[in-house]
Amino acid sequence: EGMSTLMAATKSRQMTVLIDMVYNHVSFDSEMLKAHPDWFHPAVSIQDWNDPYELTHLQVHGLPDFDQSRPPVYQYFLHRSIYWKQTLGIRGYRIDAVRHLDPPFLAKLTTDLHQENGLDFWMLGEDFQGNPAALAERAKETGLDALFDFPMYYGMVDTFCNNGSPSRLASLLWMDKYYPRDFQLVTFLDN
Repeated sequence: EGMSTLMAATKSRQMTVLIDMVYNHVSFDSEMLKAHPDWFHPAVSIQDWNDPYELTHLQVHGLPDFDQSRPPVYQYFLHRSIYWKQTLGIRGYRIDAVRHLDPPFLAKLTTDLHQENGLDFWMLGEDFQGNPAALAERAKETGLDALFDFPMYYGMVDTFCNNGSPSRLASLLWMDKYYPRDFQLVTFLDN
């Protein structure tokens, strides 16, 4: 009932709502671990944060990590994602831990959700890194509509809080040409 009230209040104010979707992991005590132990990668934490395989197949700080390549896992996430859109009438999802999701999984999910909900259904990813080239590549390989602009965040902190050169901001803006056409970067001042 609380979400219905929130949705009505935001609609009357011409606001839209995104909800947070976590497709990568669950909490340590999640019932899903008991119900579907075969849905998870082995219980090994990431050691090398620069290894793409470890980033997508091992645990982030020990959190149980879904194996999204398994068809039942994909179907579960697709159906839950459709359910929340239909039930609440939300505008889109803020997707957690994009760097830890296999790009083919996210590309398929994005395509399927756009097909189900329309192209104006917004898929916003959180990829907590400051490398604009890597972020542009993630945008291309996942089909997401938007990503948080962590490179600009780090550039603003460096420029305005640490007396860095404003030329860093200019170089970050110049890098925007590497993102897909019509791609959106979400600028923010704090996380």
